Amino acid sequence: MDIILTNNGYTVYNLGIKQPIANVISAWREHEADAIGLSGLLVKSTVVMREDLQVLNEHGITAPVILGGAALTRRYVEDDLRPRYKGPLHYARDAFDGLRLMGEIAELVSGAVATTAAAEPGVPVEPPGAEQLRRMASSASGSSRSTRTRRSAPLRRKRRSPPAPRQWRKRRRWLRV
Repeated sequence: MDIILTNNGYTVYNLGIKQPIANVISAWREHEADAIGLSGLLVKSTVVMREDLQVLNEHGITAPVILGGAALTRRYVEDDLRPRYKGPLHYARDAFDGLRLMGEIAELVSGAVATTAAAEPGVPVEPPGAEQLRRMASSASGSSRSTRTRRSAPLRRKRRSPPAPRQWRKRRRWLRV
């Protein structure tokens, strides 16, 4: 995910693996990041993510969070983790889905900052809160769950006839000096 986002113009602060949530919170505050990304490859990490989301709530952090990794499914994030977190919570199936989500988050954040700056000139601009991001996302997409996508019908393969028998040819070997 780091490479895909970096190559598309985003600044990524990669803290590495097995970082305690305190390090994530301090890095988020230090760099004033637009979103927090958590990835889990093992089933055990899904439990840690649930605990991390609760800690973010306790600290009053409502930044958009993108969850991904092999251990997660959209259903688990939507049904089990989303109700536990007070801010916007998104599921990224892969790095390109994460790139799309970051594009949406960046548009919402820049749109909210531009709207606030235009409404009140001379007043310091603060990033939008979780409720404002939710309202903007729901008004833009027409639903309260902006990350849910429609599942397309599975592709059906055409049945192919078995390959014709190969005709054997003499193989020529060339020696190039």
